[in-house]
Amino acid sequence: MDAVDLAVSTLSFCLNGGVLAIGYSRLLPTRHPWLIASAVFFPLLFLNTVANQFIDGAAALILMAFSLGVVPFLLFEGKTSLKVVAVAICLACEAASDIAREVLWALLTGITIPEDPVAYSYAAWGSLPEYAVSCVVSALLLGVLLAWLRRFLLRLSSYSEAPVNWLYLAFPAVQCMLFLSLGLLCALVDLDTGMVGILGALVSLCLATDWLLLVSMEKHARKRREDQRAALLQRNLDACLMRCDAFVAEAEQTAKMRHDVRNQAHAAMALAERGDYARAREHISSFGSYYVPK
Repeated sequence: MDAVDLAVSTLSFCLNGGVLAIGYSRLLPTRHPWLIASAVFFPLLFLNTVANQFIDGAAALILMAFSLGVVPFLLFEGKTSLKVVAVAICLACEAASDIAREVLWALLTGITIPEDPVAYSYAAWGSLPEYAVSCVVSALLLGVLLAWLRRFLLRLSSYSEAPVNWLYLAFPAVQCMLFLSLGLLCALVDLDTGMVGILGALVSLCLATDWLLLVSMEKHARKRREDQRAALLQRNLDACLMRCDAFVAEAEQTAKMRHDVRNQAHAAMALAERGDYARAREHISSFGSYYVPK
């Protein structure tokens, strides 16, 4: 790796890599955000600068999968389904920002993107202002995408009692296959300006479908939460009505008892007015023993 290749790789990575590391560590709640950011940034910095000359493609792929997938997945807190969605769509957003950088650079310069990495670095160095602008725009796009993804993931995780439908998780897998297909297409055809524009349109379509997916997941989670809240309110209402029915029955029984006591008291008073005190006392004792518990 010569100085030009190192300079171009460092320029393209430091912007996107820094935004990716910070944004990735804030997607979901975690106790170790800086550990996630370090696990994302430094291995990728190593791969993009000095490791290309002595690490083959398989080892680089394993290191990237570990730093971008395994470590964040283990350190994130929350549901497994949300962590899978966060990791998959975050990687898709990073790929989209990379393709956006290539699209913008090709549109600004009008050149065909070289397939050879060294030729690519010298072409980027020859049009350094345009390449720097494309790197800045790519980093800004990645930051916006990660902030947008974090907003939806946090809103979904707030619906703690509403499980995410696992059928939705098939979409990130399909999307990863689509990006692999785009990568194979990039390797098999010449990336002139028109072809790069088509790839950019396909990536935009993927991100729009991502947005529809997350909106659908949010609506599904909100509906499940509202249904569970309605069921809880209905159970509480039924229990309250049962207590009200018992209270009404007790009140009716008390009113009937008061009516009976009043009638019996009038009867005892009538006996006493006629001078039959013995029968009046017996009458009071009889209905008193009936209503007063022993």
